[in-house]
Amino acid sequence: MPDNQELSSSLYRTLVDNVRDVITLIDNNGVMNFHNPSFERQFGYSPEELVGTNVFDLVHREDISDAILALERVTQGYKDEPPIIVRFLHKDKAWRSVEVAGQLLEGESSGLVLITRDITEQQEILSALRLSEESFQAAFNATSAISAISVPGSGEFLDVNKAWIEAMGWSREESIGKTANELNIWGSTENRSRVIDELAGRGNLRQFKSELFSRSGERRVVLLDAEYLHLKDHSMMFISGIDITEREEIEEQLRQSQKLESIGQLTGGIAHDFNNLLSVILGHAELASIDTANKSDVDKSLSAIRKSAEIGAKLIQQLLAFSRKQKLSPEAFNLSDRILALRPMLETTLGKDIDLQIITDDDGWRCRLDPTQLESAVLNMVINSRDAMPDGGQLQFKVTSTKLGLRQAQMWSIQAGDYLQLDIKDSGSGMQPDSIEHAFEPFFTTKQSTGGSGLGLSMVFGFTKQSGGHVSIFSDRSGSGTTISLLLPRSLEVDQPILDGDTTQIHEQKGRRVLLVEDNEDVRALILMFLRSLKLEVAEAGCAEDVEKLKGHTFDLLVSDVMLPGGVKGPDIARELRSEQPGMAVLYMSGFQQEALSPEDLEHDNVAFLQKPFARKDFSSKIEMLLNGLDLQV
Repeated sequence: MPDNQELSSSLYRTLVDNVRDVITLIDNNGVMNFHNPSFERQFGYSPEELVGTNVFDLVHREDISDAILALERVTQGYKDEPPIIVRFLHKDKAWRSVEVAGQLLEGESSGLVLITRDITEQQEILSALRLSEESFQAAFNATSAISAISVPGSGEFLDVNKAWIEAMGWSREESIGKTANELNIWGSTENRSRVIDELAGRGNLRQFKSELFSRSGERRVVLLDAEYLHLKDHSMMFISGIDITEREEIEEQLRQSQKLESIGQLTGGIAHDFNNLLSVILGHAELASIDTANKSDVDKSLSAIRKSAEIGAKLIQQLLAFSRKQKLSPEAFNLSDRILALRPMLETTLGKDIDLQIITDDDGWRCRLDPTQLESAVLNMVINSRDAMPDGGQLQFKVTSTKLGLRQAQMWSIQAGDYLQLDIKDSGSGMQPDSIEHAFEPFFTTKQSTGGSGLGLSMVFGFTKQSGGHVSIFSDRSGSGTTISLLLPRSLEVDQPILDGDTTQIHEQKGRRVLLVEDNEDVRALILMFLRSLKLEVAEAGCAEDVEKLKGHTFDLLVSDVMLPGGVKGPDIARELRSEQPGMAVLYMSGFQQEALSPEDLEHDNVAFLQKPFARKDFSSKIEMLLNGLDLQV
């Protein structure tokens, strides 16, 4: 049985020969005296090849100084020296990355023991990771997309790119560790909720239109992409946005340009209709002024004047609504009713040579759209159809209800479900396939150089898609005309009850004092008559200077035009008077849309707006509600 010394020597030899690490004995000058079999297995050299050679001959020249310094420190007795990493020459002439730890020999033998481990593969992985990280950082900062990485739960920013810094105004140091709420990135809780709800429902965002607000409060319209990233035990949110603010502004300019072009197309028909209306008004006014005992003839003339004026007022309101610049304001309404209400304007546009038919079979369904944008789209399509029938013909509107299946919906990139279908079919010569293919492209037109900008159908396409619908063109080469078909998503909102204004009881308001501010003398004289018919005491003014002369007087009600001479507005006068008389009611009047007033102008109690022209009963009803402090529908 072997003694302990023999057993220890055998165990030592077994360990040295079979251990994976390379064990090398060198003297204080670096000359190799011994290495275990792993040296040949890892670096290809046999024992006879390297014994007696200097280990530094196999170290890369760029790493030799670090290796010599480490050897000297071990030789001088420094304990716990960390391993160093150097490049070591394999027999096949390839450089291998190795980790080397040195230990000073103690006792009778002198020199050092080197424990060497090949870490080439690990170094390559680390190098690839560093390269990947550097590539990501380069791409992250090189992209023009506004990008950020955040913690999903808290929303804290972990990193932001250069485009984010430039667009949002906060430096990287100011942003990291802060949340979007703290920096007011979303601008409002409603805007943030839209993004969060969409992300929660889908798990990601793809081209989601939203708004971001910079440090200075500047609004940026962006298309957002967002994705959850899972790395080991950590989750992160990557979000990026393409800034389309300028594109949105250009598209809005194009929409306005198309509206103006369409108004130009309407001018001839409008002038014709207004000449007819004015002829009726002037003629009957003259008849009514003649001294006659036949009261029924006077009543007929007055009725005809009122009817013509109402028709003219409605046409003007349609044009104002159509031409004004506005944000999209969708609302639920019956599509058939809206198309039927447009009939007078459409007939004016088409002229007498084209027969207009409107067929409705929509089961009473409603859609949710911006009505002004719908009217703009319809008018553009009607103008196209009219131009396709220069010798006259027939234009048919047909409204039906339909259900869209999943397969067809996916083909058109819209939601499956219930839709209203609006088909507009003309009896013109039809369209060629290549024209249909390009019809919705901006500036594409088959008209002559003076016949239009080619924006009309592109606007129809944009409006329909933005509303969640689809538009198609069908045409038979045989000359049976063209059909433009719009699919518009159904709204499940219910009709709101409509109050009949004719049943409003008008009461006298005797003893109340009113200040009337109106720069047009004829309009002021008419409103003065309205007010006095209610037994109100009225002071009148034509401008801000006239109002100054009335300072010191108290009034129960201010009735003021919104736009006044000298750049002064009705709200300016109201604010000044209400600072001294906070309980004074205010009625604003304007021939422009309500958008002429800001939300702040209308947020006070007992403030209302009335669109010109208006009937006496509507005016008197507003006056009564204001003076009696009733609920108002501004």
